[in-house]
Amino acid sequence: MTEEQADQSGQEVIQQLRSRRSSYYNRNKFWFKVDDKEATLIRDYCEKHNLTLTKFFKTLLSQHFNYG
Repeated sequence: MTEEQADQSGQEVIQQLRSRRSSYYNRNKFWFKVDDKEATLIRDYCEKHNLTLTKFFKTLLSQHFNYG
């Protein structure tokens, strides 16, 4: 195998790994923005009830969609 073939093979492997990772890694992430007032309310509520933001949103979604 020549150096050029090895480089090409390595680039193909890297490309395959990146395509697999990005299609799986980010599939369950949701990003949204809230204003300062809402952010303060959420943080204060979580602190008062000893919740993480993840637990807060999981509970909120499960109650909204009536599952779990």
